[in-house]
Amino acid sequence: MTLRRSSVLALLVLAVASAALIARGVAPPGRAPTAAQPGVSDALARAAREPEPELVGPEARHGAARSAEVTLESSRDAATRAGDAVESGDVLLLRVLEAESEAPLPAAQVELRPAGERPYHGVTDERGELQLALDEVPARLGQRLNARIRDQQGLERWRGALEVEREVVLRLAAILVLRGEVVLDSGESPRGLTVSVWSPPRGAETVEQFVGHDELGDDGRFAIAAPSLDAPALFTLRIGGVGLPVCVRVPTAELVAPAGVRLVVALARLTVGVTDETGVPVVRATVRCASPASTDGAQPLVAEASTGEDGRARFLTPVTPLAITAGAGGHAPASARVSAGDLGAPVQLVLRRLNADDRVSGRVEFEDGTPVEAALVTGWASAAEGELSVPSMVQARTDAAGRFELQLATDRELTLFAFHKSHGESAAVPWRGGDGEARLVIVRGGTVIVDAPRAPRAPVVISTSYTVALHDAAGRIEIVEASSFPVVFERVPPGVWTVVAVAEPLGASAEASVGVGAGSTARIDLEFESPAPIVGRVTPAPDPGRGLEVRFLPDGWPAEAARALLRASVREDGTFVLSARGSGTVELIEGRQTIERRPARSGTPLVLTLLD
Repeated sequence: MTLRRSSVLALLVLAVASAALIARGVAPPGRAPTAAQPGVSDALARAAREPEPELVGPEARHGAARSAEVTLESSRDAATRAGDAVESGDVLLLRVLEAESEAPLPAAQVELRPAGERPYHGVTDERGELQLALDEVPARLGQRLNARIRDQQGLERWRGALEVEREVVLRLAAILVLRGEVVLDSGESPRGLTVSVWSPPRGAETVEQFVGHDELGDDGRFAIAAPSLDAPALFTLRIGGVGLPVCVRVPTAELVAPAGVRLVVALARLTVGVTDETGVPVVRATVRCASPASTDGAQPLVAEASTGEDGRARFLTPVTPLAITAGAGGHAPASARVSAGDLGAPVQLVLRRLNADDRVSGRVEFEDGTPVEAALVTGWASAAEGELSVPSMVQARTDAAGRFELQLATDRELTLFAFHKSHGESAAVPWRGGDGEARLVIVRGGTVIVDAPRAPRAPVVISTSYTVALHDAAGRIEIVEASSFPVVFERVPPGVWTVVAVAEPLGASAEASVGVGAGSTARIDLEFESPAPIVGRVTPAPDPGRGLEVRFLPDGWPAEAARALLRASVREDGTFVLSARGSGTVELIEGRQTIERRPARSGTPLVLTLLD
């Protein structure tokens, strides 16, 4: 039988359309979907047999093809409700609840930011849930995503890191809303200024802790969320823009009142001009302001800015005495102190250009007087108060005779230091103008080879990693991570060194000491021991979003080694298992803050109290 060309084309079009519909889980005319078809679940098959939804409006003009799309989308919804539309590992379900009532938090704005990737933004539904495919947020199970949650009022309720699991339940602690109004005594609009709230120092910390911030509009109003369980009697408010903020301590009761607090603040506009001796503006000079009037209790508040093409930097500052410093490459830094009454006038600083007299020369050699070629010599000006940001460091390589020459301001004490990648480093040497040539001595370091012939290994499905630390009595330390032994430390200064190591995830550890001679090679074999873990509990159980950790500091170990080797996360129920050796100290930490510190011994249970 012969087919006409138009009939063949019609059959081909019908076949292609049928194949496309089958691939999308929709049966072609005259054929019902079956459970055996790939990608079609029972719920999807049931939905496909239901009548198509009635189409109204513009959609009706697209005909049957549009109807099939609507049916497919409806089928996907039904399958999702049935729980079998996608593989469970492909979807992240985030559920946001109020911690005390377990009530869902609807319409919460969620921002998830994978490392190095664009952020993902979503909004929770009426059940407080947000569901997204992991291919939308590039991450694997077990990785951590930076997250931020804002409620319906736009108040930031939580910020931290979430571990990617198939389902994440985030319980947000109750909050206080700190409200107020900022008025400038000059009568200007406060638009563009920022108000940040800080809680006073607590525990082992000596500085104030950041709580939240808000940008001001023309009305000067602000609203900032703060944890209600952690509310002090006073909060510190820092109000300002580019420059130093005004710091005010405000009673919490005034901030949480319905009308909030009304603050009238004085901010002065400060202009700092920077020129050289000839009056030419210095462009891109670094200008730093420091105010001793800080509520922090530990460090003065500081602000930095760079000069523009006109050689000027501009700040907003409180009406208080200031220390101002400016510096630029090829110039000696200059400083000035400004009283509160002089803030209305511009401040002019003159940077002296470096000249032939601003040269430091010297020699780098080994302890026997042999010159060291290609050593990197660093020199920097000793910083006075408020000068830490001034660019006053220069570097140079030594020649074949071990000689070097640096040019930097010599009207202040300098510090010189030499390093060679194959031989080690010198001690830091102070130098002042008139001291003559500088002599830097590098003591030849040795090599330490750490081996562990019987190092424990986890089952084949779990990879084993080894963290090894080398430290001496002077506090010098070097830490490396490796997947196998031997581990090699080079350029180790002569002396007695201690090696400590931990095998993860087994927790087994080892410790030994070795003597290192100049230019020699020392070998040491480690014998790992099974740990006697500290099984502990934090009470009350913390909010899982806080990301608390514990670490064990064995007696005699440097803190850097303990932080790297012996630490564990606190689980949602407040329990933890911490590898330990002998006696020492257990610390409960949140971020960089130590909340509690208790003596402990391996194999002994421990209870830590979470004080808010």
